[in-house]
Amino acid sequence: DICLMARLIKMLLLVVVSLYLFFSNNILEAAAKKSKPNVIIVLTDDQGFGGIGAQGNEQLHTPNLNKLYEESTRFTNFHVDPFCSPTRAALLTGRYAHRVGTWHTVTPHSFLRKDEITIADVMKNNGYKTAIFGKWHLGDSFPYRPQDRGFEVSLIHKGGGIGQASDFWGNTYFNPTLWRDGKEEQAWGFCTDIFFQEAIKFIEENRNNPFFVYLSTNAPHEPFTPKEGDLEEYGDRKGLSIKLKRFYALITNIDENIGLLDESLDRLGLRSNTIFLFTTDNGSAMKSFNGGLNGFKLSEYDGGHRVPLYIRWPKSKKLPVGKDIDHLAAHIDVLPTLINYCKLKFKYKVNGKKISLDGISLAKIIAKDNHIQRKLVVETQRVLMPEKGKNTAILMNSKEKVDKHDWRLLNGKHLYDMETDRMQTQNIINKESQIAQQMIEFYNEWWEDVSAKDGIMPEITIGPNSAKVTLVASDWIDENPPWDQSDIKKKACMHGYWPVNIEDTGDYYFQLWRWPKESGKSLQEKNMFTYENAILKIGSEEYKSTSITKDDRFASFIVNLNSGSKNISAEFTNAKASKRCGAYYVYVTHMDSFLVENHIHN
Repeated sequence: DICLMARLIKMLLLVVVSLYLFFSNNILEAAAKKSKPNVIIVLTDDQGFGGIGAQGNEQLHTPNLNKLYEESTRFTNFHVDPFCSPTRAALLTGRYAHRVGTWHTVTPHSFLRKDEITIADVMKNNGYKTAIFGKWHLGDSFPYRPQDRGFEVSLIHKGGGIGQASDFWGNTYFNPTLWRDGKEEQAWGFCTDIFFQEAIKFIEENRNNPFFVYLSTNAPHEPFTPKEGDLEEYGDRKGLSIKLKRFYALITNIDENIGLLDESLDRLGLRSNTIFLFTTDNGSAMKSFNGGLNGFKLSEYDGGHRVPLYIRWPKSKKLPVGKDIDHLAAHIDVLPTLINYCKLKFKYKVNGKKISLDGISLAKIIAKDNHIQRKLVVETQRVLMPEKGKNTAILMNSKEKVDKHDWRLLNGKHLYDMETDRMQTQNIINKESQIAQQMIEFYNEWWEDVSAKDGIMPEITIGPNSAKVTLVASDWIDENPPWDQSDIKKKACMHGYWPVNIEDTGDYYFQLWRWPKESGKSLQEKNMFTYENAILKIGSEEYKSTSITKDDRFASFIVNLNSGSKNISAEFTNAKASKRCGAYYVYVTHMDSFLVENHIHN
């Protein structure tokens, strides 16, 4: 039958066309994935502007970083915040740290607000595999952890450094206990080696997908405990203190690992289409060579916040090799630049309002050596509530490239032109009062904008979705909470409270500890007085235990809580409650999870 034959031929053609479209689309999709550049960001801790041999430091042995320097487009006027968590928040969001609620290294103001979008979120939503290795320091509890913020793989220490209050008790740079995707894991080796090895492993496993690796080292932050082999490099260097030798040895170890990472990219054929960014989080923690800049970590002078930025992308002609660009740039520009180079979709809203970025794409500056007048702000707050004008630097370049000025206004009182006064020793505010006034007017507008949510306190979520939560004293609301394990070891009594959000009405099991669980210590060890009572205060309700013995490790409570925002404090007292000390560690478990974990049936 001719009609039947025609129908069969038509159906066959439809099948062939469908198969062709299916496979061609898959091939195109795979090709598109492969064409997307991979991204690696290496962010070191406390290295500063002069912490690389190629930056002019003749005492430092950094051959691999020197090589990266030669192969990269280099921003020589690149700025971050003068200390840790704020830089990380700004770099990851493309928004000022103050705007996203991160202006401290302890208290909940070291957290990145839960409604902010990170580079990892953007990359993940654009088909990238995402991972972090090393230091996070933007919140250790739900919903602030890296696995809550777009990172599919995470291997980190807790707090602001290995051995700090929220980190695993007794951790050192050698054989530390780390957290892989939120679960404790014993690691073996030196911390920086571990983080780079794990990053290389992740890259190998994801070589056929575009990937984003955020490799954020805790080194060369103190404690300065390098490997002996790296320290030997500086054994006979004259004019270096032992502390500086140790600091430099930690940098040399980072350099060795940069070399190993580069070798792996070569071996896997990934080097050409990988965007590699290297920078550090603030000025140097050591008062040593600083590239002719005034100030170090925490300073509003350039030495506190001006750091190297190297960007390498061999496949692209958009990044000139070995070129210095002295245009004003900052950490908030990293995300906009990656959106441009990686052709990422960025459409996010919070409460119905589109999220806007504070930074700009540096591609605009790099492409044609364009000149754009910019005004930027860096600040050091480290207080519970930000104070206008506190430890602030306002940065502004000139309108025209030919009439070049690079202004710095510090605390509204000292004006410097970096073009003629790199060390910032000549205050010219009286001579250039109009420039100063222009910068002050910009700052006033900036402050009104970024401080709009200052009164909103980040809350740790407690509930079924965060079945087990550890409340640590370094996250207290307090002017000076204990930030390091050395503070916890001291006998002095400290107090504070945690703002939390009870996610679900129900029963919760609380354990109050003087020492963390893994320490093996009893409640009474190294205290100023004998603990006899425990007091747990949740909102306006207070619960008291009077059954503490000398051998107890903790005091416990089962409490029924309604959902909502509450403040929690926990203390140990003597019999008359005339002496009080805060419980530095409080473990909270939703009772449903506690029953399952302990194999208890209702």
